[in-house]
Amino acid sequence: MSKLSHSLPRLQDEWVKRHVMYPGLEETLKACKYPWYIVTSRAKHRTLKLVDAMLDMQWPEDTPRLYCKLLPPNQRKIETLQ
Repeated sequence: MSKLSHSLPRLQDEWVKRHVMYPGLEETLKACKYPWYIVTSRAKHRTLKLVDAMLDMQWPEDTPRLYCKLLPPNQRKIETLQ
């Protein structure tokens, strides 16, 4: 195994720790009695890692509650949703 392979889990953990939720968001999402969805321009595997780490929720890779699309540099998110 290469040095990079050994350091990837540590780098991923550091990456997750750099993300912070808005105050009250975690409690609001966990208390919500309706299904909620995430729309993001992040890669799906990264978003799933954040959901797991920040909300302690394990969503399957094929969850319909997560819409991820890597956008072209000049495309705005609102254009993608229309």
